[in-house]
Amino acid sequence: MTGLKEKELVDINDVIKEMELINSDDYTEESYAALKKAVEKAKQDLSLNDEATNIQNIEMMNSAKEGLVSTASLNEVIAKINKFDEHDFTTDSYTELLLELEEAKKLLVNGTQDDITKMIETLETLIDDLIVNAKGLDEYQKSLILKDESKYTEESYKAYLEAYSKIMKMEIGNTSVEDFNLAKEALELAEEGLVLNEAQLDYTNLKNMINLAKKYDESVYTEESFKNLKDALSNAERLLTDDNVTQEDIDKMVEELQKAMSNLKVKQDVADPTDPEEVVKDSETTPPTFVRNSGTVFTVILLIAGIVVVTLKKRRNKIM
Repeated sequence: MTGLKEKELVDINDVIKEMELINSDDYTEESYAALKKAVEKAKQDLSLNDEATNIQNIEMMNSAKEGLVSTASLNEVIAKINKFDEHDFTTDSYTELLLELEEAKKLLVNGTQDDITKMIETLETLIDDLIVNAKGLDEYQKSLILKDESKYTEESYKAYLEAYSKIMKMEIGNTSVEDFNLAKEALELAEEGLVLNEAQLDYTNLKNMINLAKKYDESVYTEESFKNLKDALSNAERLLTDDNVTQEDIDKMVEELQKAMSNLKVKQDVADPTDPEEVVKDSETTPPTFVRNSGTVFTVILLIAGIVVVTLKKRRNKIM
């Protein structure tokens, strides 16, 4: 044949231009390479001015176009994953996603449309399954101080130690927020459930001194001296619930309470304590002597009660 009609030449050139406008990034490398090859052949054959050849090349280009394997949706998912910060997720869940991502990239070369569709579904599932990494686990672990086993009962300390060990074994960067929060809650509950080993600590003197300190009448003493007693009393009561208290702490607090009671000063406007009318009040305001055992404290209380009885008898005899 000596040449093509102008219409036929325009048709094949239009087809070539259409094919060249196709974005290679949206298709697998292999499928796009087939289209590119068909276009190059069609362009080369234009010089032949052969109608049959051009028609054949148009058919080949259209066939290659139909065979293009779209990667546009897969590329969107990959771009989404690339924006993630690996530190935001647990190592295990993020690693699983990365491994599948590598397989997805292989499909960009020569994957089928079915393979790409399935891969998109897999990646979306793994994205949904990403586990948010717990923040602050490192700092929390460093802040924990293991409590002294000797201070608590065996059963309560066992539960505490299990909770403590669990949170200390948690892997930084590979622990979910949920697991971290549950472990913290379990440890806090275990700490609250610790029971002091009474055989190790003696609160008897402290409790007796607290009870005795509460019997003082605030109206009888100067504001400053009675404030010292109230502060000491408050510290003493707080010590009763301190899980880290030692026997030495308890004994020192007993001494502080005794000192605060000994330093109480009677107000100037209070009647002479030696006056029979004030003997009862005076007996209550006389600071008790510091003791080391509950029996002596009890004796002091009995002595005070005896003074009251004697005073009442004297008043009754005076009236008669």
